[in-house]
Amino acid sequence: MPALEELSHTLKEQNMNLIGIASDAGSNQDALDTAKWILSEKKVTYQNLVPDEESAFYKEFVDEITGYPTSYLVDREGNIVGAPLIGNLDAQLDTLTKRMESIKTKK
Repeated sequence: MPALEELSHTLKEQNMNLIGIASDAGSNQDALDTAKWILSEKKVTYQNLVPDEESAFYKEFVDEITGYPTSYLVDREGNIVGAPLIGNLDAQLDTLTKRMESIKTKK
């Protein structure tokens, strides 16, 4: 989470956002409280969503995630750019940077 927090600040400087999805925090109040505690303890400032497990978003998107963390790059029109990045984002920073540059050149 500290690396994601740092990345969120870098992205903000480039007029981009990082949004986290606490995929299991919507299952019950204890899970939600735990997720909030972790985010607070790690001093996370980027936005995090807690999807309702009964929602279409959860059933059609979140429930299909096979590894954690899974990262998606989404352009301003809402299109996913490239395949999901699964696992440690630091190890895939070159791929992420190239995709971000491809979005910038489409302006």
